[in-house]
Amino acid sequence: MTELFTQLISEPALLAGLIIILAFLLHGAMTHRKYKEWLDRQTRPDKRVPLYNKTMIQLWGLAAVTVILWFVSGRSLETLGFQNSASIGFWVITGLTAFAALYFAWNLLVMQTSPKARQGFQKQISQAGDIDLVKPETPRELRSFLLTSVTAGITEEVVFRGFLITTLALWMPIWFAGVAAASLFILAHAYQGLRGMLQLIPISLIFTVMFIVSGSLWPCIALHILVDIGYGLMMATVQRHAEDDAALDMQAA
Repeated sequence: MTELFTQLISEPALLAGLIIILAFLLHGAMTHRKYKEWLDRQTRPDKRVPLYNKTMIQLWGLAAVTVILWFVSGRSLETLGFQNSASIGFWVITGLTAFAALYFAWNLLVMQTSPKARQGFQKQISQAGDIDLVKPETPRELRSFLLTSVTAGITEEVVFRGFLITTLALWMPIWFAGVAAASLFILAHAYQGLRGMLQLIPISLIFTVMFIVSGSLWPCIALHILVDIGYGLMMATVQRHAEDDAALDMQAA
C-alpha cells in the first residue's frame, strides 16, 4: 500500500487527472435527474439542443484538461494513443472498424424501406434504458445530436481509453486498467439507467480491447463516432416513418 501511494504521488499531474475524471462522473450522476426533470417540463421544439450543447462543452473541457495534464506529466500525444502503429493488431482492428462501417451503412439502408427492420430497431431502443435525454426528435435536434456524437467519439476515447487506461496501467496490469476504465465509461452513462448501463458493457469492452490490442486511439474514435451517428440516424429514420408504420400496423390488425 505504501509503495502504491508513493507511485501515485510521484505522478501528481496524472493523479489530478484521475481525480478530475472521478469528480466529473460524480457531478454527472448527481445532476442527470435534474436535467431529466427540466426536459419533462419543456414544451418548446428542439428542447434537447441546450442539453447537447452543454454536453459538448463539458466533454471538450474534460478532454482538454486531461490532455494538458498529460503534457504536464512530460508525455506526448503519441503515448496517449495518437499514433499510427504498423503492428498487425492495429491493422486487424482498423479492418474490423471498416467492416462495422459497412454493417451500419447496410442496416441504415435497409431501414429506409423495411417497416419490419424499423420495428425491430424500435424494440431494441425501447429496451436500451432511459435515453430520453439524448434521443433526437426534430431535424435540429438530430443535427445537434450528430455534432455531439463526433464530440463524444473523440473526447470520451481520449479520456476513458487514452488517458485512463494508460495512466492506470502505470500502477496495475494493463488489462486490469482496461476493465477499470471500461467500468468508469459505463458509469459516465448512468443517465441511461441500470438497463442502459448493462447494455453498454459489450461495446465498452470492445473499445477497451481495440485500444489495448492496436495501441492507437484512431480506430476507437472512428468506431465510437460511427456507432453514435449510426444509432442517431436510425432513431431519426424510425421517427420519420412513425406515422406510416403505425398505419401499416392498423391495416394488418
